[in-house]
Amino acid sequence: MSARRGSIAIAAVAAAVLTVAGCGSSSGTSVTAPQVGAARTYALSGFEPSGAVAPRRRTTISFTIRTPEGTPLTAYKQCCDPHAGVDLIIVRTDDSHVQYDDSDITAAGRIDQPIVFPAPGRYRIVVDAYPRHPAPDAPVNFQLFTTVTVRGSDRPQPIGSFAPVRMVDGYRFQVVGRPEIKTLQAGFLTVKVTDPAGHRVRFTTWRGALAHAIFIHQGSLGSPRWSS
Repeated sequence: MSARRGSIAIAAVAAAVLTVAGCGSSSGTSVTAPQVGAARTYALSGFEPSGAVAPRRRTTISFTIRTPEGTPLTAYKQCCDPHAGVDLIIVRTDDSHVQYDDSDITAAGRIDQPIVFPAPGRYRIVVDAYPRHPAPDAPVNFQLFTTVTVRGSDRPQPIGSFAPVRMVDGYRFQVVGRPEIKTLQAGFLTVKVTDPAGHRVRFTTWRGALAHAIFIHQGSLGSPRWSS
C-alpha cells in the first residue's frame, strides 16, 4: 500500500470512529485511540567484541542479524553475485584504513570474521547484508552499523591528496586522467593495472564481478557507495 493510500485509509478509520462517537449519548463516554508500537527493524544481535581490543592482533568480529520478527536471519542471497551474503566494510574514523571482507555465515545465521586492526583508534563497522526475500519488490540489501575501539594512542593519519598511481604488493594501479566524480551521479573510472613484471593484469571473476570499489565520503561513514 502506498503512503498516500495508507493515509487515506487511516483518515477513513478516524472519521468512522468520530461518527460512531457522535451517534452515542452525551454521557461522557470517550473513545480510546489505539496504541501503535515502534516499527520493528533488523538489528545486530550478540555483537563481539563488546569492549576495546588490541591493535595488530587477530580479533574475531562475531554477530547475528535479528529479523523484525525477533529471529536470527539465516536466508541470504548466495554466490555467485557481486553482492550476496554479508559484507563487512571497516573504516578507521580518520579514513586512513578501509577494509572489505566477505563473511561466511553458519546455518544458524552466525557470522564470525577474523580481523586485524592495524592501529589504535575508533573503527566504524558497516554490515552490508543481502537477505534472500520471497517478495520481488523487497529491498535488495540493508546496512547496520556499530563501532570497535582499538586500544592505544589514537594518532590521526592524513589521507593525502589524489594520486593517479598507487603501488600495492608490486602491482601498479593507474587511474587514467583526473576523474570528475559528482554526488549522486553515475560515472566511470578507467584504471590500468600491471603486475610486478610490468605485464597487463588479466582479471577473473570473483562473486560475479571482475573488481570491486568502495567509495566513502570523508567525514561521513554512514553509507559507503559500491561499484563493481
